Amino acid sequence: MHKQIFYKGIATFTTLIILHFIARVYFQFPYMISTITIVFLSLFSWIYLLDGKQSLAKCSFDAQLFRELLPLFIILLGVPIYLLGIADSFNYLEVSVSLGELLLASVLEETLYRAILLGTLLTAGIRPVKAIILSSVVFSLLHGIYQPSMDWSMVYLLIDTLIVGLTLNVIYFKSSNLPLVIFIHFIWNASILINRVFPSEEVTLTTTLLLMFVKLMYLVWSVREVRKINM
Repeated sequence: MHKQIFYKGIATFTTLIILHFIARVYFQFPYMISTITIVFLSLFSWIYLLDGKQSLAKCSFDAQLFRELLPLFIILLGVPIYLLGIADSFNYLEVSVSLGELLLASVLEETLYRAILLGTLLTAGIRPVKAIILSSVVFSLLHGIYQPSMDWSMVYLLIDTLIVGLTLNVIYFKSSNLPLVIFIHFIWNASILINRVFPSEEVTLTTTLLLMFVKLMYLVWSVREVRKINM
């Protein structure tokens, strides 16, 4: 293991996580301000301290990966487009602001957890399977720090983010493509948001089941890909 790379990357990741937590929880800065600040710091740290330019130069999205991810794109883009298309009344301003926040969160989290954390573990020489699983667990656990209490909603959140984190980690491992995982993270969160605020529960029952299905489908896909890596 390349200890210097490992320590530098983990120190950068930990510092950025602590800064974001302090800004949001301790100083209670507005979400947009704190997130934009940490986004710039994260991208700067990744590109100039952790050789992110080299990673961007290697990013790929081949035909095989596109075919494997096509159902994900169809469902995650289709659900919000369908719901917005049939909506009689919708608070588009509120949804637009929320989507802007989700886009910032996607850029921040993918830079932190995929580019910096997973990238550091892989570059430091840790076995890919261990790196993917470890960064998925960290992604899940750190999503729980903003939850006020430990209840069933917390358990669901941890399981849900573990599945999403595993899927995004596998995609990033296969492609080294940061813009790709940012896009997938964003449309995943956007489809959940629009599904949640849609006024008709009869309609959203079907779309909720569809979103759960695609999540389980790509959990199976991710596990299969991890097993291939381990062979």
